[in-house]
Amino acid sequence: MVYGVPTTYIDQLNDPAIDDIDFAKIRFAITPLAPDLSRRVRAKFRAPCLNTYGSTETASTVIMPTLKDTVDVAVGTVGRPLDGIHAVIVDEVTGRPVSDGSRGVLLLRGPSIMLGYHNDPVATARAFNGEGWFRTGDVVRRDRKGNIVFIGRHSDHYRVGGELVDPVEVETALQTHPAVQRAAAAGVPDDRLGQVGYAWVQLCSGAEVTVEDLKAHSARALAAFKVPREIFLVVELPTTPSGKVQKFRLLGALEAPAADLDVDLDTEPNHA
Repeated sequence: MVYGVPTTYIDQLNDPAIDDIDFAKIRFAITPLAPDLSRRVRAKFRAPCLNTYGSTETASTVIMPTLKDTVDVAVGTVGRPLDGIHAVIVDEVTGRPVSDGSRGVLLLRGPSIMLGYHNDPVATARAFNGEGWFRTGDVVRRDRKGNIVFIGRHSDHYRVGGELVDPVEVETALQTHPAVQRAAAAGVPDDRLGQVGYAWVQLCSGAEVTVEDLKAHSARALAAFKVPREIFLVVELPTTPSGKVQKFRLLGALEAPAADLDVDLDTEPNHA
């Protein structure tokens, strides 16, 4: 079994030596919260790849598909809660459970969920509701077969002229371009629209593409207001040790010299 964070697999897939590896003994691979990457790993490793869900607060994976699931379930969802883990999806405003197919915030309860943040009772109180459910802050939906589909972090959503934008949708659209290795999107303040979308793109090794080409590509999959106002080409996206993109550093690089944040931005972006 092969396990890794997205950065692990991206580095492996881009290493020329991977074509000389014998994958015959690999039974399956696990890629947390990376459906597009799961398909690439599945194709290269010639083995099932499961898209899973978990966090530090849940003691790693708590929701995942099984090897018996179809490719669409294994890659397009994060599967079902593991034994002992209980999940409920609630409305973001009322806190009441939503019906299958409707989006809401994921709450979890079970033996692997943390007791609290060390020496931080305030943060702990915010993380749990009055009934002991852990608020993940993640927006999901459940299909009719009980599989959970990850949509994105509630705190990452932004509004362009009042229209809600899910950065995961923008990132997914950009990552379908063959030259794109990984993308990150976020909202930035705008005097007229309140917020507009910015995106940062890390290209595959040796790939070349223009900002305008990327905008045109994303426009074919997204509504006009979701297409990023600005797209930056970066040498490498900054990530945490677990592989999550540190968007605060990307946003900070807009106001500080790129070298100070170790984020190498390309030339000035084209303005839409």
